[in-house]
Amino acid sequence: MENRRVRAWYNEENDTLHIRWKDGTGYYSPTSDDRVLERVSEDGVESLGFMIEAVHSLTRDDKAEFEIGVGATGEIKNLSVEMAADQLGVTPRYVRRLCKDGRVRGAKRLGHSWVIPVPIDIAEGSRGRPGIAATVHALNEPRGEYKT
Repeated sequence: MENRRVRAWYNEENDTLHIRWKDGTGYYSPTSDDRVLERVSEDGVESLGFMIEAVHSLTRDDKAEFEIGVGATGEIKNLSVEMAADQLGVTPRYVRRLCKDGRVRGAKRLGHSWVIPVPIDIAEGSRGRPGIAATVHALNEPRGEYKT
């Protein structure tokens, strides 16, 4: 049997427990338990680990049971800030600012990074639709059916 190094750490600020058995860039994907997210490689092929949220709420009778494995739930994946910026054609700094301002719907802060659900949904700014919100809206609509 091959020995594997597993890293585990607790993030007190976010009350999350992280378990990783492989390093690499990727995104978090939902599992059968709402409190658990699986870390999946950027190409979506390999499982890198998992994260448990709200660790303090777990009790002896309330166990976190879940299945991991790429594609275990078949649900929509999440993106990192860098992946979202690349997809939108903007800088990662701008995406972080949108997340901080609450304009990226469903974005969650995990430690020092953000998890952004796909499809990316950016709310209109105070000055209306132009800009990145219009770009995202256009990307999510079929061609020739853009509505103002």
